[in-house]
Amino acid sequence: MRPVLTLFCLLFFSIGLFAQKKPKETIESMTIQNDSLKRSLAEARREWQKCKEKSSSSDIALRDSLVTERTKNINLEQKLSQAESKANKTSDSLRKTKEAYSLLQKSFSTKETQLTTLENSARALATELADSLAPWLSPNLYTYHNKKQAFIMLSDSSLFAGSYYVNKSGRKLLEKIAEVLQKHGERNIIVCTYSDEGTKTQDLWKSSSQKALAIVSIFETLKLPAEKMLIKAQGSSREVKNYKKPPIVIELSLE
Repeated sequence: MRPVLTLFCLLFFSIGLFAQKKPKETIESMTIQNDSLKRSLAEARREWQKCKEKSSSSDIALRDSLVTERTKNINLEQKLSQAESKANKTSDSLRKTKEAYSLLQKSFSTKETQLTTLENSARALATELADSLAPWLSPNLYTYHNKKQAFIMLSDSSLFAGSYYVNKSGRKLLEKIAEVLQKHGERNIIVCTYSDEGTKTQDLWKSSSQKALAIVSIFETLKLPAEKMLIKAQGSSREVKNYKKPPIVIELSLE
């Protein structure tokens, strides 16, 4: 009985030791696992910190890049705005230039038309005078025109006979001229006379002005408007082919 009891005690003691040994191993295992977990957690925290720092650095770089791009964009928009403004000014300037050119063309065309009209009018008047003065026409008496005016060129002897008074034949000639001019009241009548009588300038002017005054006085009696007549006493003579004496020029102008 005693040996059995002893054996039973030994068995119970062994079981107790086994029971005590197993929790201790478990605790040690759990401690190892816990340490490993802590290390893993610490490592994870370090990696997370690195990622956070890297992310923060990336954010800063991205923010700086964004600011730089935004600044570039603002500068580009300003340049674009300036370019558009310049283009608008250029376009407006071009439009005004085209308008001015168009107006200039119209003005030029109008002036050409006016000049053509004036020349046609002067030609028609010269022709009308030539037809009316046909009996007197000769190398010493003729009519001509330029772009604006009609002219009657006649010799001194056609009107005067060695004096400052118009002779009968000359008066008839002036009457025929006045008959045509009465239909052209818009024209100015400019009587240009010259003289070769005397050697002093004063004598030449006096002589030429007396001749011009004699012609204008007759025109006035023939009802030509005095306000449309003008005297040009040229004084000294000029050399004109076919004229022994300085000629008389009656200029018919619209100006």
